Amino acid sequence: MKSALSSCLLILLGIAVSAYPANALPAFAYAVSTTCLNSSSGFNSKLEPNIAGTAWTESFHGVGSGTVSGTTSTVTEYTISVFGAVPGSQPSIPPAANAYTNDITATLSPNTDGSFTLTATNWHGSVTAGPNKGLTYIVTNASGAYALKVWEGKNGVNVEATEPSPVVQKITLSNNITFERICATSAVTTSPLQ
Repeated sequence: MKSALSSCLLILLGIAVSAYPANALPAFAYAVSTTCLNSSSGFNSKLEPNIAGTAWTESFHGVGSGTVSGTTSTVTEYTISVFGAVPGSQPSIPPAANAYTNDITATLSPNTDGSFTLTATNWHGSVTAGPNKGLTYIVTNASGAYALKVWEGKNGVNVEATEPSPVVQKITLSNNITFERICATSAVTTSPLQ
């Protein structure tokens, strides 16, 4: 089932942005690692796949750069992912590697503990290599907003990680195939020295 096989494509979710004020940070770069649990049948309230045998995992590693204007960040990210065969999954998912380009807009808001929260507001991209090369996609939130918590570091280096509560994201491919995922992300951002 070729269209079902296409649903195994996973798009990264990783975003990172600096916690510096917009007037102090014209640009930044980052590296991100993400692991996601994906399901073509979606997830229940216990964060389990709705139908057994419809889930697979995928790991992503990417780099990106972006700018900050006020409380809004815009990034472009280049990502590679790999996933292995999932025993007993339906449809059968063969091992594969993919490459993606992500364009993400996010908002940045301060937290009471001195950290910041980065929330993705507009996320789309394209598959540049792999079984689904040429497809485009959008990422939306099925439950809550996808956010990274940002801890400001020294000398222009910051650390980001996903929020403590899992968020279900919905991936919609340009061939109308959709699936959901839950991801754990960490990233390191570098910016010009103050």
